[in-house]
Amino acid sequence: MDRENGDKSEIQVYTYRWIILCLFCLCNVINFMQFLQFTIVGNVIQRYYNVELALVDATGLIFFVTFLLFFLPISYLIEKFNLKVTLITSASLTAAGNLVKLFCNEPDRFYLVLIGQALCGTAQVYLLSTPSKLASLWFGAEEVSTACAIGVLGAQLGKCCWLIVNSIGR
Repeated sequence: MDRENGDKSEIQVYTYRWIILCLFCLCNVINFMQFLQFTIVGNVIQRYYNVELALVDATGLIFFVTFLLFFLPISYLIEKFNLKVTLITSASLTAAGNLVKLFCNEPDRFYLVLIGQALCGTAQVYLLSTPSKLASLWFGAEEVSTACAIGVLGAQLGKCCWLIVNSIGR
């Protein structure tokens, strides 16, 4: 409500925001599938790269470490810059992490696996911190909880896809 005139100011909402929310969920799914992708076949990865199993398990642990290290700085960046920059950054980091992991096909390149996982883990910090902000900025009061739940659902769908792929692969 405009305090001077007593007029109600309406925020115009577009149906396009639902498409953006679905794209955000898709990015979440893609990122969360990276989380434990090497640990599900840990013994194969261990033999191929000739590394300790603990190092293979560290590929999943990287996601937790990056969250602890980058949560506060990334939260600041999310508040400082707009949502578009935040989402482009997270999608770019996920794509860069996957691109780096494409070049780890030689047995002496396990370090590229770790670098790719670190990039995807950093992107995950952005993705985990964004759903509430996306919902509160783009959706009306009656849709905020639904939009936030859908945004978080992307992470859960990524975990479900990982479980499905894991069960099929065995």
